[in-house]
Amino acid sequence: MKLRTFAFAAPLAALATATAAVAQSWTTYQSEQHGFEVLVPPGFEPDAEPSVNGERGFALPSGAAELALSAGPSEVDITFLVYADQFQDFLVNAGWTIEREEAADWVTLSGTAGESVIRIRIEPRCGDRMMAFMLLYAAAVAAEIEPLIPELDAGLSEGDCSVTPEDD
Repeated sequence: MKLRTFAFAAPLAALATATAAVAQSWTTYQSEQHGFEVLVPPGFEPDAEPSVNGERGFALPSGAAELALSAGPSEVDITFLVYADQFQDFLVNAGWTIEREEAADWVTLSGTAGESVIRIRIEPRCGDRMMAFMLLYAAAVAAEIEPLIPELDAGLSEGDCSVTPEDD
């Protein structure tokens, strides 16, 4: 099945298992282009440049964890729940074991493949658009990364809804 909307830039490859201790302060990344913001965990450094479609990546210097952010309109007329279904199917077909949690205004997909762990949160924003993050990390650093997840989930929020799909 072809994933028809966001295409995250973070590779689904084996990750390094070593990691450095992270600092204690979170930073806020704000996308004026897509009208959303997210809290970025301590120690994660931004990629040099956003991708062509406005995605933004962050990573621990050790390479043991990566965070990809994405937002914008759907390429086709689907809801964020249908998008989550498609993304879940894509991951399962790629060999991931996935658990899903959802509420009226969010979906999380969490799972493992080999020594890698993934956490994706998808939320609707401004009516017909979506925002999401994907956190990919080595199972060896789960004890360090997993305590960050509740704040990362809570830190994803829509910003300026006056940014229109034509602007995205």
